[in-house]
Amino acid sequence: MWRQRFGASSVVRLSFLKKDIYVVSGAELLNAIWKNTRGMTSTNGINIALSNMFNTPKEDMLFFEADDSGITHDPHPRSATKIENRVFYLMHKATVDCLAGSHLTAAALAFQTALAERDFWMFNGTMPRLLQGWPRWMMPKAWQARDRCIAAMKKWRSMTDGFAFDGNAMIPRRWSYFSRMKELSEHGVACSDLGILWGMNSNSMPATFWLFWHIVQDRRLLDRVQAEVDHCQASCTGSTSTFDTTALCNQPLLQSIYAETLRKYTAVYIIRKPEHEDAQIMNYRVPKDKMIVVSSASAHMDKRNWNVGSLGEHPVDQFWADRFLTYTCKSTQPSAAKTTATTSMTPPSTVASAPVSALHEKHSQDVRFSLNGYGGAWIPFGGGIHQCPGRHWVKLQMLFSFAMINQAFEIELLDTKDRLRVDMRKFGLGALQPAEKARFRIRRKYHVVPVGSEGK
Repeated sequence: MWRQRFGASSVVRLSFLKKDIYVVSGAELLNAIWKNTRGMTSTNGINIALSNMFNTPKEDMLFFEADDSGITHDPHPRSATKIENRVFYLMHKATVDCLAGSHLTAAALAFQTALAERDFWMFNGTMPRLLQGWPRWMMPKAWQARDRCIAAMKKWRSMTDGFAFDGNAMIPRRWSYFSRMKELSEHGVACSDLGILWGMNSNSMPATFWLFWHIVQDRRLLDRVQAEVDHCQASCTGSTSTFDTTALCNQPLLQSIYAETLRKYTAVYIIRKPEHEDAQIMNYRVPKDKMIVVSSASAHMDKRNWNVGSLGEHPVDQFWADRFLTYTCKSTQPSAAKTTATTSMTPPSTVASAPVSALHEKHSQDVRFSLNGYGGAWIPFGGGIHQCPGRHWVKLQMLFSFAMINQAFEIELLDTKDRLRVDMRKFGLGALQPAEKARFRIRRKYHVVPVGSEGK
């Protein structure tokens, strides 16, 4: 109905609580926003989250809201924010510099051990209402759980000697930056730490579930994925395996499944604001200080943007593991004088349901993962320089979790369902959770060592 009234690509002004909000849709318009790096800021959405979701004190919110310098290395020329108070640039820099590599898991575990898991998930489950500003008297248990989480963040930091702990360097670097911000309280730092914890866990876990569910329910897909996982196995001692995580995160089919999972099950409201002057978005003008809202779900379900197969047999409302794969087909006939090659976004019909090795012997496949052309379409992390700096962490956690669990256990789904209902209560906040249980049977794998290979 929205598209019928306003068109597939549009900028629509809405009035909400006496404030103007500009809703933008259409890949070409979104790309125009991503390219406007200096004129746009994402801090408005972050401030809303800090205030409503993580209960940052009003005095600290004044400090966050005063930073209008942007997240690029050079502050905006019209900004008067002190260098040491460029909180959004410094937090972004710490995340980009440190939230990658082999210590990501250690960082997440360090966070999780700082608080009671029950408190965190109770707090997480009521996030939509907290974002809406529901008061303490209407949901006292959620507020109390959040209070305990913030107190745990404070205690965790106080117990860390010299900002050093066995984890990722991002955390001590953030704390080092915070220590120079004299106007920011310890409570405000704890609220920000809780925000990082929530971002690292609340979205990657349900996304990992959907990735598992789609792979395990399709035996032929599981066999194809298993071949890629085995290729990345660095060593195996008994039942314990280690993986080359760089290779794992670069496997074409695994990457395509990861991207398709986020396309189908992520629903984020991406917020931008022209902070210092009016913004020009192609033929549209958005006044300074007005909120721009983009729905990732709208972009992810816009059929104009997506590879749906040569015959349209893979519509956007269905999961398709191969959607982000490109295929270069080389065919050599014995009697032919030359070799021909074709490149296509759409794989041969056999690829969607069978391992690549099962293709006809006369054809060889160069399979690659590609996001080319999807800049304004695939946006689970936003776009441009303001896209989520933790996207590499999410990818690693999803793929590494699957590899480790699949290597150790056999999982069999007990319900033959093509789809699970999706819980829409967190729509706009990230990865959506299933609305029903998926019954399964699990058992440990026993790896048989071939006779005579023990000493090799």
